[in-house]
Amino acid sequence: MEMIEDKFYTNNALISRCIIYCNEIPIGYLQYYPINSCTSNLMPLVGSSAYGMDQFIGEGNYRNRGIGTELIKKVTAFLMEAYGASKVVLDPHVENVRAVACYEKAGFQRVKKLLHYAFHEGKYHDCWLLMYTTDKKAHRS
Repeated sequence: MEMIEDKFYTNNALISRCIIYCNEIPIGYLQYYPINSCTSNLMPLVGSSAYGMDQFIGEGNYRNRGIGTELIKKVTAFLMEAYGASKVVLDPHVENVRAVACYEKAGFQRVKKLLHYAFHEGKYHDCWLLMYTTDKKAHRS
């Protein structure tokens, strides 16, 4: 509970937090934030004017319906239009194959595998750095 309290309820004006609804039913969570030294350690990899997102659809009946892909596309477009983001980045666990496929379907590309990057449920996980940008030269493999 302490980790949940710290991660999702700590007052940080740089992080915008949202509940995802479908037909007035709360089905998930999304947060977005500018990538900087206060919000992420990805700054050296992605540079300035980048935004990060974290999200999940927690209700199983709403998975595999294309909702996640549409959500990612719309929030990415919003961040680029409203905030002038030049890049949007995600860092899903490598083993989260469903999420990686969703993000790639939404136009994100794999940039780099981040080894032992995220500590979750008692162990470190490798993550993919995925990026969406309109500048195709910015993508690396």
